[in-house]
Amino acid sequence: NRHFKAAMGVPPMVYLRNLRLKHAAELLLKTDIALPDIAELSGFSQMPYFFHAFKACYGVSPLEYRKSR
Repeated sequence: NRHFKAAMGVPPMVYLRNLRLKHAAELLLKTDIALPDIAELSGFSQMPYFFHAFKACYGVSPLEYRKSR
């Protein structure tokens, strides 16, 4: 964990969450897949956590992010 954080600047779990959120953001913009399916495809098993993490990262809900395209 220490070596990963030193190299990447964040702990492994934060890095993985950010990768998953980036994947979800791409799916939101490039597809019409339903939000629960995007959450699942991005590795989030719980919708409330997905919504909370997405909003914390991007400043808007996943639905608002999709509408912004």
